[in-house]
Amino acid sequence: MKTRKAIKICAVILFLAGLAITFKGGYIHAKAVVAQILLKHAWQKTLNGQQQVRPWPWADTWPIARLNVPRYGIEQIILEGDTGNVLAFGPGRMLWSAKPGQTGNTIISGHRDTSFKFLENVKVGDHLHIQTNKGKKLTYVVRELIIQEATNITLPLETEIPTMTFITCYPFRGIRNATSRFLVSAVLIDEKVPI
Repeated sequence: MKTRKAIKICAVILFLAGLAITFKGGYIHAKAVVAQILLKHAWQKTLNGQQQVRPWPWADTWPIARLNVPRYGIEQIILEGDTGNVLAFGPGRMLWSAKPGQTGNTIISGHRDTSFKFLENVKVGDHLHIQTNKGKKLTYVVRELIIQEATNITLPLETEIPTMTFITCYPFRGIRNATSRFLVSAVLIDEKVPI
């Protein structure tokens, strides 16, 4: 009799644990969907001339640009800053780097398993389209793909041609903390492509 009772208790515990895990997964997914809707809404307000539009009242970031890579079906809002809180919602610009389209190097960070997963497939010559917070449309062409140790990354801040460098952890399919970084360096070209 005690064995039957123990089995029932274990079954209830396993059911409740499974329910909790399912709820948590659903909550995280719902939170991500709502966040993307709020980011797009904040982006529209930004394009309409508002400054530093926070997507939700407690946000420590705001949209600064939109990335479009049609070849890979990518459209993402780029956020200001690259803290963990920012990167949880999308790619972010390192504060000390140039702004998109300006002379210098714009450095954008993103997670290898979410916003920057597509970088695994990027090739030299690919076009990356950026819309600035002023509505200006820019096209960058990928010039170089680099793998560097995280402790030994060297990136120029000053460049003659406006440059954009995307950084993510490497390898892409790793499950542990990555000690390397994958860098995609692209330069601004004159071609204007609608995004």
